[in-house]
Amino acid sequence: MSAHTEAAMLDHLHSRYSRLDGNGVRYVCAEHVRSQAGFDAPRCADMIVQDLWPAKGLELIGHEVKVARSDWVAELKDPEKAATFRRHLHRWYLVVPDRSIVRDDLPVGWGLMALRAGKLWVVRPASLLIPEPMPATMTAALLRAVAKTAERRAILSPDVPTMCPGCTALAGEPVTAERRRQGIRRVEGDDDSPGNVSKITTTVRSSNA
Repeated sequence: MSAHTEAAMLDHLHSRYSRLDGNGVRYVCAEHVRSQAGFDAPRCADMIVQDLWPAKGLELIGHEVKVARSDWVAELKDPEKAATFRRHLHRWYLVVPDRSIVRDDLPVGWGLMALRAGKLWVVRPASLLIPEPMPATMTAALLRAVAKTAERRAILSPDVPTMCPGCTALAGEPVTAERRRQGIRRVEGDDDSPGNVSKITTTVRSSNA
């Protein structure tokens, strides 16, 4: 059994996409993006990343995380799962802790990222695709995932030093240790009473998720 978890691999992806250069934040990350709005969505992408730099093509990049060979074999038996998202993105990557999980069965056009010395490296670049327009329901699900990811990462901060800067910027003010323990984020203002502080209870993913 792999010592790595999906949650740990997602943290590695956040670390990879946490670059801050002279032009500011480059990436915004969304974990567990559903294929449509609502809770009955049949499929989910592990992570979708938006490149914010026009000079780099404003690419949408999808990621499927697999931590064991058996999981990858099961994925191959259901190609429509990835195709649901991939047709609307510029690139699609398989992300694994050990490249031996993949043998000679990486689909054409897929990229591969694997861990080496504690960092994710591109083993095989993903082909650049011409994405089809994303349906409104998937766009809504993507934006919801961006917001939830930003909120979760803010609650975990500063315990997660690799927080994606784009997620940090979206999350707003830092979350203190006390507020993190309570699982409560204070949000300035609400619809009925401008300037008031309302409390939103949030569910914090356990460290073993």
